[in-house]
Amino acid sequence: MPLQRTVIVGKITIEIETFNIDEIEIYIDNDLKYPGKETKWIFDEKSLGKHEIKAIGYRGERTCEDKIDVFMLNVGWR
Repeated sequence: MPLQRTVIVGKITIEIETFNIDEIEIYIDNDLKYPGKETKWIFDEKSLGKHEIKAIGYRGERTCEDKIDVFMLNVGWR
């Protein structure tokens, strides 16, 4: 049976492809994790279960948004 969800094991680098974007916000389960201008951000918090990753890009008054549902397993071993 094929997987029905993206599975992430360990930390993940979230990379946003942008064009003419002034600022980016990255949310995990509607909790703002990263506001800024960088297009790469590393998520390395303990996590187990289903989550939604959402990115919003801003250019003046305009916005664009994308999101994905994932299953994360990161127990924080270092």
